[in-house]
Amino acid sequence: MDRSPLIRFKGQRDPSGYHFADSEYGRLIVANSDRRVSCQPLTGDEFRVFANIAGNPEGALDFVQQYGPVSFVAEKIGDRVEGINQGARAMRRLLDAVADRQWMSDERAENLTKAPLGLGMLNFGFVWDPARKAPVWSFQAMCLRDALWLQFGQAMMRGAQLRACLHCADWFEAGVGTGRRADAKFCSDEHRVAFNSLKRSKGD
Repeated sequence: MDRSPLIRFKGQRDPSGYHFADSEYGRLIVANSDRRVSCQPLTGDEFRVFANIAGNPEGALDFVQQYGPVSFVAEKIGDRVEGINQGARAMRRLLDAVADRQWMSDERAENLTKAPLGLGMLNFGFVWDPARKAPVWSFQAMCLRDALWLQFGQAMMRGAQLRACLHCADWFEAGVGTGRRADAKFCSDEHRVAFNSLKRSKGD
């Protein structure tokens, strides 16, 4: 049974959406209105979505549209686009390294992990988990960025077998407890069928 700590974050987003804006802080992602609604509770998969799509400005905007602001100061000045892009690219590099760990040199691994993450303040304690019927260690993140990095760290600590789907290139977990075989090459059966169908259509 998975005994990983719960990662909690109570995010809010603008139901009217977000847009780009230039400022003295650089290009920002800002809300379209003052309205706010609660975001859906985190599922644990958000870090993979972040790494997959938020490495460029349009992807960063798409991510914020769906999950809400990323940084702690977003409600005051907006999210810095470059900050989101850098974070997503850093996470993507680490995911690439984890997937290729069989050939990765110790020196390259050390270089990838030298930069500190600089997470903000976290609240932590024990909460009752009705699904596990037991008290579990819990982290309460103050911003979505911190929650995403906590998710990433949790996946690494539990020895997740990460794969890049051959069809869509999105990251997914494989192995025991994930619903995907340890040697899976696709994030879903639909993408496996689509990949093989495309391959046949090309005459490969």
